[in-house]
Amino acid sequence: NDTVTGSSDSEFIMGNRGEDSIFGGGGNDTLMGGKDDDTVEGGNGNDLVRGDREADVVRGGNGTDSLFGGKNNDRLFGDGGNDVLFGDRDNDTLSGGLGQDTLNGGAGSDVFVLESGAGVDEIADFENGIDIIQLPDGLSFDNIRLENSSDGQQNTAIVDRLTGETIALVNNVSAGSLSSANFLFERGSSTETGNQNFINRVVELTNQERTQLGLSSLSTDPLLGQAAQTHTENMALQDFFEHTGLDGLSAGDRIEATGYDFSAWAENIAAGYLTPEEVVEGWMNSPGHRANILDPNLQEIGVGYYFLENDTGNVNFNHYWTQVFGTPL
Repeated sequence: NDTVTGSSDSEFIMGNRGEDSIFGGGGNDTLMGGKDDDTVEGGNGNDLVRGDREADVVRGGNGTDSLFGGKNNDRLFGDGGNDVLFGDRDNDTLSGGLGQDTLNGGAGSDVFVLESGAGVDEIADFENGIDIIQLPDGLSFDNIRLENSSDGQQNTAIVDRLTGETIALVNNVSAGSLSSANFLFERGSSTETGNQNFINRVVELTNQERTQLGLSSLSTDPLLGQAAQTHTENMALQDFFEHTGLDGLSAGDRIEATGYDFSAWAENIAAGYLTPEEVVEGWMNSPGHRANILDPNLQEIGVGYYFLENDTGNVNFNHYWTQVFGTPL
């Protein structure tokens, strides 16, 4: 695991193996994270910054930069300047920052993060029903206007209704094909419909993991969903992150309180993950959580998701998730 800081010259730095931290400094640098989970930042100058393999944090810094996430779920930040961001494979989060940036998610379910007053970003490859657009702080779907481009192309401008500012252009997507389900509001806070889309996606991804191993799919149950959502909101609003609630109730107690009669149950919790893809991957990479997802004796599932924008307590994750599994009597 290396930490490398460049000089004011133009340099080529490659991290190779290990979880590396690479900072380009000044000059027009070429920076490559290599294997494992790396943090790679260009600094000043016009840089080429690559995360390469595994889940990386890739930052451009100041200047006109080109950022590539590579494999796995990466987070890309253009920072200052007019940057080009490529998520490449898997489920990436792309934030252009200041300047007129071009955001390319690539394959996977990607999140495009927008900011007000930062320049008009261009979302080059939005996939309806797969990718999500995260609106700037303070804006909900009702605060924006979607306009078809005037040049006859199938492009959509996202406009702030109050200020008239064009925040972003979505290429090759007509305004009429977009709805509130395509957006996250206030750094992840979505409408009930948007939350339900996240919940449905977690169920879908969970069942994909099961069926790949020949296990039966889990059926959704509203009572398990109630138990999951209640605990998720309690963790966010009561400032804790544990399976046992501040009232002393366990997951089994919460399930029983809904009226669900069970012969078996299990619970997974998570926090800080922005998307369903990220949270399911996190659970699958944890042996205990993975065992719950792949337990052949469990038959039903409920999922909870809650976003707390002003998360200023002792436990600050913003995004909170719960899976509750059960087998009915």
